[in-house]
Amino acid sequence: MTERPILFSAEMVRAILDGRKTQTRRVMKVQPEHTPAVELTPGGQVWAIWPSDIPSPEGKDAERFCACPYGLPGDRLWVRETWAIDVAEMPPIDANGNPTCREVFMYRADGDEGIYKWSPSIFMPREASRITLEVVKVRAERVQDISEADIAAEGVSAIGVMPRWAFHELWDAINGKRAPWDSNPWVWVIEFKRISNP
Repeated sequence: MTERPILFSAEMVRAILDGRKTQTRRVMKVQPEHTPAVELTPGGQVWAIWPSDIPSPEGKDAERFCACPYGLPGDRLWVRETWAIDVAEMPPIDANGNPTCREVFMYRADGDEGIYKWSPSIFMPREASRITLEVVKVRAERVQDISEADIAAEGVSAIGVMPRWAFHELWDAINGKRAPWDSNPWVWVIEFKRISNP
């Protein structure tokens, strides 16, 4: 079992905490030109493999591989989110009559804007993470192939709009600069379940 960090926006953290989000889609760094087969190799890695009979850009016939950076079923992902440190008093007072203090992690997803100096999720250390996910299944597909059931599993709130449109809007808000919806990129689909933080 391997642990890796994964970033989520405040909205998606709330969906995980509410139990509405059990999937995430992440753009494949290497975009295959043809439909890849997703296989679990004997070495224990998930690969997207596209056919060896398709010539590569270099003119060679060879299998081309793209390893999933989010691991295999059974691996864990610890969630990085926007966070801050607060200092809280802890009773009782120490031997000198001073109140004792401890650092408390605060999370923007909880909705308490406060006066905290928020730190970007990318800088969250492992000890500040409050959510650990276990990878259940990994597959590759084009982002526009998402089903209605998968949109619900993505935790998308679609009140008053069609779910597919709501997911389209969310996708472009997060990925629009490098992999917009209209380009229909290949994505890793990671299904997960939340587990107790170790």
